[in-house]
Order: sequence, then structure tokens, then C-alpha cells
Amino acid sequence: MYTYLRMSKDKNNGFNIKDYILYFTTVLLLMLIYLYLGNFGKIFGPVSPATEKIAFIYMVTYYAAGVIFSLFVGALIYFTIRFWDRGEKDGVS
Repeated sequence: MYTYLRMSKDKNNGFNIKDYILYFTTVLLLMLIYLYLGNFGKIFGPVSPATEKIAFIYMVTYYAAGVIFSLFVGALIYFTIRFWDRGEKDGVS
């Protein structure tokens, strides 16, 4: 295992601060787009106590789904771009 860690540092395959910043920027951008397209979770104006509770539960669910969506799709986009095979040969045949 020590050899693997040393090799990964030598090849620069580890994540650095630039990678984390890019990932979290992608996640934040996706979350903002998600919120904007969904009108920030405001589906209707509540007119009774029951619909106020329903609207609150809906908004909590909407935000939770947005966080999960942003993390998953952000990781998918980030890893697709980060580890894209651009045709560079690394000497392995």
C-alpha cells in the first residue's frame, strides 16, 4: 500500500486544491441552476394551515433532492472531464 501511495504522488494522480475548488464550483453552479429552474421550491401559495405544512414539506424535500442531485451530477461531470482520455499515450501497451 505504501508503494501505491508513493506511486500516486509521483504520477500526480491525487487531488489537489484546484481539483476540490473546481468540483465544489461545479456543484454550486448546478445547485443554483436547479433552484432557479424550480422557482426555489415555491410551487404554490399556501391558503390554509394544511397547505402551509404541505408546502414546507415540499420545500424541504425539494432542497434535499437538489443537494443530492448537485453532488451526484457534479461528481459525474467533474470525473468525466478530469479523467477523460484525450489520446495521450502514457507508455503502456
